Amino acid sequence: MMKNIKSVALLCSLLGLTGVGATPSVEDLDSALTILRDNDLYGQDTTRTSDGILVEVGKSFQAAKKICSSLGESLWSPKAEDFAAGLNNTLSYQEYLGKFPHGQQFWVGSTGAACQAIDVKGRSHSLDCNLKLPAICTQSAPLSNLSLVDTSPKFYISKKVGAQTVTGYRDANSWRFMGVRFSPNVKRFAYSSVYNGQGSAMAVDVPPDCLQNIGGQATGSEDCLHLNLWTPYLPGKSIVKKDLKPVFFWIYGGGNTGGSSNDAGGDSGNFAARGDAVVVGINYRLGNLGWLAISDTDITGNYGLSDMVTGLQWVQKYIRYYGGDPNRVTIMGESAGAGNVRTLMASPAAKGLFHAAIMESQPIGYIPNRWYTEYRTIEETTTAFGAGVLADTNCTNARDKEACLRALDPSFIALLPVQANYPIMDGRYIISSALPVTGKGFLNSVPTLLGSNRDELGITLSQLLPPYTNFTESLAAISLLLTQDITAVANSPAFPLSPGDPAAAVFNASVRVLTDGALKCLTYSTAYSAAKHHTLPAVYAFEFNRTYSPAGFTSAACSPPITPSHPYGDPNQEYFKCHAGEVDYAFGVVLRTGLPQRDEFDIPFSQLVLDHWASFVWNHDPNPSTDYLKARGYYNTLNQVKISGLWERVNAARPQLKWLQWNSRTVPFPEGPQCAALGYPLDYFETYL
Repeated sequence: MMKNIKSVALLCSLLGLTGVGATPSVEDLDSALTILRDNDLYGQDTTRTSDGILVEVGKSFQAAKKICSSLGESLWSPKAEDFAAGLNNTLSYQEYLGKFPHGQQFWVGSTGAACQAIDVKGRSHSLDCNLKLPAICTQSAPLSNLSLVDTSPKFYISKKVGAQTVTGYRDANSWRFMGVRFSPNVKRFAYSSVYNGQGSAMAVDVPPDCLQNIGGQATGSEDCLHLNLWTPYLPGKSIVKKDLKPVFFWIYGGGNTGGSSNDAGGDSGNFAARGDAVVVGINYRLGNLGWLAISDTDITGNYGLSDMVTGLQWVQKYIRYYGGDPNRVTIMGESAGAGNVRTLMASPAAKGLFHAAIMESQPIGYIPNRWYTEYRTIEETTTAFGAGVLADTNCTNARDKEACLRALDPSFIALLPVQANYPIMDGRYIISSALPVTGKGFLNSVPTLLGSNRDELGITLSQLLPPYTNFTESLAAISLLLTQDITAVANSPAFPLSPGDPAAAVFNASVRVLTDGALKCLTYSTAYSAAKHHTLPAVYAFEFNRTYSPAGFTSAACSPPITPSHPYGDPNQEYFKCHAGEVDYAFGVVLRTGLPQRDEFDIPFSQLVLDHWASFVWNHDPNPSTDYLKARGYYNTLNQVKISGLWERVNAARPQLKWLQWNSRTVPFPEGPQCAALGYPLDYFETYL
């Protein structure tokens, strides 16, 4: 029944019908539209309840009223809603952006014969109904969450995108276009290309994941090259460049064998609303379908990487129709996604496609993480993965190995025990063996924000290792997992065992060794060398000392102790700050994903992190301006920024980072003696590159 309703609504839109049930078109409304949402990230518990839709082009009172009706709304009523409960800040922000002159008035609902308007202070004015003013409509679309996503036709919106009309919908936070195709369905082991859509397309349902192994089941589709898009602003017929928003291009993690742009932690409606940015999350091919390379065939790997480049090319061509500025694109990834960001920085194919980069918890250092950032050749990849894939598929002796692999059921390939998952030095997408932070090779040089969590791999060891009371034995077990002997570190004074319970002491030290060697040390070496050689225009570093692990990726070690006053755990006590524990904070989705507030600072801290990230997306600097924070009413962040002080660029002479917690502070780069003991000193790239 719902599909029939959607089909009727789309047909009405295509035929230009304007009756009940027709999907409004931004172009037919002849105005840019902005969702006015003062998003404090408290979700259903917010006190910021006064929302609206801003019709930006001046209209007469009756014309404005008709536009609101076309959207299924009415003119916003100062009697029905409290101006001071959110609309005050959102209008103040529009004035801060310079969209309207000081004293601008906006049509709102009238209860009498006179036509009523309000100014940015909320003061009412009775005016000539024929005056052409911007208007504020009501906004009745509900908040969405994991269990509620209202894609009713009454919230649909159509947008002309090149030669195609795309229909999305809105929730309380943003205009949402889910499942937008960015590449034609590409044959197996071929590079993707930009999809130039024609006709009409529905974008109200999330797309299929790229095919992957989830719990022994092949899930998803080979035809998966779609993106999800969230925007607070839709331009009208005429696109005004100065009004376009920066673009936040999200690359999910998952070891390049799993993950999706549909993942709950990457839902970007909150970021779009609070950060005032257009957010794009793409799917890219995974495992053997995305990264396999085999010598002496046309299977050359980097297909997942080509999907990211294609997604960025799509952004350059089409994002302005959704309100995004193609000249202000920030790419961000977490875990393997951060490794992919680093790879894009090393890729000539991505030149000019992005203008800033954020890397959260990039895998770098110990095997197997090394190969995300130290790129192997096609021949080396064939030895590591290709030979096993050919053997498991009985294609080793095939006359045409490529044809043999292409003839297989895709689910069979996705479930093979051997899964390629690393970028490859193929001479096309990657031309050097590593990101040249010392200046010896090709580099997309952009401002960069990078860092990690304090105890990244506490989650891994707590799940993989039994308790040990002997440090050497623990490191021997880890060495087997790494296929790299690190047992000598047990004798280093850089990793002393803490007093007390021997098992706890060994576990803590083991987490430190593994986290430093697999993620942290060379992250900070990257920042140091880039700053020393000025290969990046600006580098900012961070370490999270407060995290909140996603519900689907956690362990007891990653949760703070439960106390009578903190039934969900007390974040002020010691616990492991684990891998992925910053993602929900950065996207502002702690409550949206169903996590409870552990204390009174979880949501204000998420506000702070999101505001830092949004500032970087806007200005390539994580320090939000005081005027901006005041204009938006973000006083929690304003107070925290005053406490923590300026977030400084990395200076090679005195490398420091922002220690992110409630009451953040600036600290010297951590783990110096430990990283040196592991063979990953701060100047590692000085000799390696």
